[in-house]
Amino acid sequence: MNRKFKTAILGAVLVLAVSGSTAPTSLMADALQEAAELQKAGDYTSAQNLLKKEKANLEKMYRQNRSEAKSLSSSLDRVSSFDQLAEIKKGVNANIAQRNELKSSLGKVNSALENNRANIEYEPYARKNTADSYKEFISRYPQSPFVGEAKTKMFDLQFEPYLSAGTPEGFQEFIEKYPDNPNVEEAKSLLSESLFESYMSRGTAEAMEEFLTKYPESANSAEAKVLMIKFQYEPYKEMDTTDGYTEFLTKYPDNPNSGEAAERIASLQYEPFKEMDTADAYSEFLESYPDNPLAAQARKRLSEVEYAVYKEQDTAEAYKEFLDLYPDSPFSEEARTKMHDLQFELFREMNTVKGFEEFIVTYPSNYHVEEAGYLIEDLEYAPYLEKSTPEILAEFIENFPTNRHVLDAREALESIKAGDKNDGEGLNAAEEKPEAVPGDEMKAPEGSSLEEKPESAPGDEIKAPDGSSSAGS
Repeated sequence: MNRKFKTAILGAVLVLAVSGSTAPTSLMADALQEAAELQKAGDYTSAQNLLKKEKANLEKMYRQNRSEAKSLSSSLDRVSSFDQLAEIKKGVNANIAQRNELKSSLGKVNSALENNRANIEYEPYARKNTADSYKEFISRYPQSPFVGEAKTKMFDLQFEPYLSAGTPEGFQEFIEKYPDNPNVEEAKSLLSESLFESYMSRGTAEAMEEFLTKYPESANSAEAKVLMIKFQYEPYKEMDTTDGYTEFLTKYPDNPNSGEAAERIASLQYEPFKEMDTADAYSEFLESYPDNPLAAQARKRLSEVEYAVYKEQDTAEAYKEFLDLYPDSPFSEEARTKMHDLQFELFREMNTVKGFEEFIVTYPSNYHVEEAGYLIEDLEYAPYLEKSTPEILAEFIENFPTNRHVLDAREALESIKAGDKNDGEGLNAAEEKPEAVPGDEMKAPEGSSLEEKPESAPGDEIKAPDGSSSAGS
């Protein structure tokens, strides 16, 4: 290799080494940092000039790099040894590395320039900060990275005056004027709320009904229905009169409070009669309001009041009069029982055959007639039972063949005869059967006893077999 060629190769490699030592990335980073600080301060023009200058420097270095690459490439044709080739390859690698670094730095500077340019375009419109300025910016620079931010601010600024006013008319105007504004949904919700408050402030059922008719899909429709029901009922509830509730039911038959209103009508109709609490009052109520839901309660109370008058007297005559006047009263059975008891009481106190016979004739339907019959039989048997001789017992059987105590007398008579035979004939006589006595088939009523001895009563005389008179005992 001649000296001249060798010197050219070494020069090219030396240039690459010196160029690489200038560190374009480091210089570019410093420039970007300075430009960012200028942008932060709002000095976009100075930042733009700085970045342009840095771009020019990087482009110059890039052109130098390309020139050096061509020199190295042409040197390869004159290589005569491996050492020369190694030196050239070393220079080529350094050249490529520098070129890649320059490309990267240029890309970052270009990006910064584009961003700064966008800021320069956006800044005057943003400074005005009006819906119209942002709209103009979007129209003029549709590809700007600030279009999204500009749209958001434009939409908010369009909505702001209507939001501040907060009137139904304003929200309606906004919805019609800016149908594509994302705030329309919020405006609709606020419109509904504002309208609802406007109608609600009137405080009438008609206002709520009008609101529901005009805005059936409103988010406040459910609350409006509740208030409409309330406003329909409240004035009538405050009046609290039968006429008022009747008008309410006629005007609003489907109102959920109709049941309460009907109950109140019933109570108001019934209360004055209930306060009087007399038979005449309850009768008048039932005649005036036969379909009133409280009619059953009034009828029950009427029966109690009617019965109380006669119950207070507590005489057979009073209870009979009550039964004659009110045969269908729920207290008729109680009155009938008390009447029968009082009718029987006097004769029971007399306790004579004649008295009980008179009772049976006088009150043949009385509950105690059967008991009186038994008491008569007891009184008839009592004087015979006291003597208990065969002759007397036989006379009783003959004189009172239908008396239930005939069986008792017959058994007593047989017992006496059996005892006599045992005394005279020995044990065999006890096995003989007594002769049949007329009326032997009669049975004593359940509960009767030979030992029963009713108290004697004046005038209840029964002839004993010896001819003497004996009072029932």
